[in-house]
Amino acid sequence: MQKNKILGNWVHILCLACAPLAAWAAPTEITIVHDGKSNGFDSKVVKYWADLLKERSAGDLVLRYEAKANQTTEQALADIAEDKNVLALVALPVLANYAANHEMMSVLPTAGSDTLFTAYSQALRDQGMRVVMNNYYNSEPLFLAKKPLYNVRDVAGLRIATSNDPIQQKLLDDQKASAIVLKPDEVSAALTYGTVDGAEGDLFTLYEHDWYEPAKYLSAIGATSTIRVWLGSETFLNGLSPAEQELLASTAQEAGIYSQELAEKYTADIKQTLQGEGVQFIGFDARSSVMGDERGSGVNKDLYRVPAATTMTP
Repeated sequence: MQKNKILGNWVHILCLACAPLAAWAAPTEITIVHDGKSNGFDSKVVKYWADLLKERSAGDLVLRYEAKANQTTEQALADIAEDKNVLALVALPVLANYAANHEMMSVLPTAGSDTLFTAYSQALRDQGMRVVMNNYYNSEPLFLAKKPLYNVRDVAGLRIATSNDPIQQKLLDDQKASAIVLKPDEVSAALTYGTVDGAEGDLFTLYEHDWYEPAKYLSAIGATSTIRVWLGSETFLNGLSPAEQELLASTAQEAGIYSQELAEKYTADIKQTLQGEGVQFIGFDARSSVMGDERGSGVNKDLYRVPAATTMTP
């Protein structure tokens, strides 16, 4: 009897000792990858998202955004294909290397953005990738060059730095320009030393990477908008509980709304800085560099909802 009592006491003590271990279980970490500067617009949005998620999950879900500078988008896509704990901001269509049936995603739908995002979200899900958040802000590419460009045909014969986005490369090829694929932090030097005559990219990227220092003509001349999404592995995301998946999705939407609010001020500040640096703006009176036709005036809280057919939970 005494032995049983002693044994029971030890079991009770061990249970009390083990209880805190559950509370000390390691959080689920998700690495966030994008090609923006560590103190730039994308990083500000991701930090907001990370803070929301950490608070709402009581620290169980953690976005590791500070490590993204050591990883390229291409590597992130490879990690997603291998079902790793990575979310990346990527341009559509996804490169052929990372989608088995990429041909089905090689042509952009001609309908509006909601239809476009729905089509791509479903196509990506069929490939084992899931859209966590659509990305609307600042999607119209601009041209920064050493001479004025008044319409897209003016790029003919020029060497234009661009990303690995096949849509933008095709645009340049169609206009008889030479598409030179460079990383954002390589463009300023290429402009300085004459390796390229101009560069194509969004307002935030060209500002954060100082492209405007060697080139002073910034043109909004009707280029095809870039479509970008936050993308992850279907298998990895399914490994989270349904509640965690919904929490990731709801905080992503809130971060998207915040990005709209931030973009308004960020865009105005950038334009003021560029004008102070002697940059000349061409074609901005007729167009918006922050996709005004989609956003309308003010903040549209519905823009960042993932289409119903491709919600975070299966």
